[in-house]
Amino acid sequence: MKKVLLAAFVMAALPSMAQVRYAVSGTYAENGQKVYLIDQLTEKAIDSMVVADAKFSFSGTADKDALLAIKAEKRKWQTEFFNDGTPVIININDSTLKGSPLNERLAKLEV
Repeated sequence: MKKVLLAAFVMAALPSMAQVRYAVSGTYAENGQKVYLIDQLTEKAIDSMVVADAKFSFSGTADKDALLAIKAEKRKWQTEFFNDGTPVIININDSTLKGSPLNERLAKLEV
């Protein structure tokens, strides 16, 4: 019984990460190439897609303020952004990002 109470206390003390929606869209001139959405904490791909008509998009949920990134296949370039619930628009061709003020400031630091 003491172990159950201890486990319940520990779980209650841990901060719970709120999940928020992300919406990432963008352009990339390289049709047929893959674009990856990466969780920077785990360095693993959350999702990927093949660029069609010079466009890509991702949507889903992730931890609030998770540091995510978009990486294009066969390019070293990637751009990071915080999942703050604000849609993000990325142009891989010129390495620009439009989104929340926080993410726009972060993008300027990466240049």
